[in-house]
Amino acid sequence: MALGVSTVLNLILKRFGISQIIGYILTGTIMVYALDLRYMNDSATLEHIGEFGIVFLMFTIGLEISLAKMNSMRKEIFFNGFLQVGFTALVVYGISHYLFSLE
Repeated sequence: MALGVSTVLNLILKRFGISQIIGYILTGTIMVYALDLRYMNDSATLEHIGEFGIVFLMFTIGLEISLAKMNSMRKEIFFNGFLQVGFTALVVYGISHYLFSLE
């Protein structure tokens, strides 16, 4: 069922020039509501399926980026990525420590 939904959805999105990754994310959302999986928060099986989804998403992103393109974007990837992670860590630390009094 998921394969059929993702195929149809990605064919439609391809016509509009939208990335297939968005189609896969939408497929996952549709499947959760179609199979009524919203209430399976502590299901180990659902957790494993989600982990496979993340692995496939990372694999798809990895296929789209070549080493030459990554080398030319070295500053954007490493410098801006480090700034984003550092800034986010500081904000989360500040909120959790000062607002919620967590150690």
